[in-house]
Amino acid sequence: MKSERSTKLKVFLAEDSVPVRRRISLSLGRIDGVCVVGEAEDVSAALEGIAASCPDLVIADLRLAQGNGLELIEAVTAANQPVVTMMLTNHAGPAIREASLAAGAQYFFDKTAEFEEARSAVEAIARTRSTRAVA
Repeated sequence: MKSERSTKLKVFLAEDSVPVRRRISLSLGRIDGVCVVGEAEDVSAALEGIAASCPDLVIADLRLAQGNGLELIEAVTAANQPVVTMMLTNHAGPAIREASLAAGAQYFFDKTAEFEEARSAVEAIARTRSTRAVA
């Protein structure tokens, strides 16, 4: 049987606003079976952090300090790693939603209007991962 630590969903968060990033990180960290393993405010720091922490889920905002979430998700997707990607942004118009999905985002949520749905999706991903690890 695997240890509790190995069954936790490891999340990496890319968000340019420190206060927003802290709130999201705290909220996700309260989910049973979820561990936030890294945070960054720009694409290059995020890619370095992702390589170092090997997360299961990468959550990105569209707007980052340098670069943007589309670039980050494209790079993560191109690396062909077994990582789930989610765009969580205030820029939730249809064109951004389509661009995010085209870049490889498997989930897309409006940070303001759909945060609880995003949190529920993270919970579901964590439950699925935990079930697989026990089986």
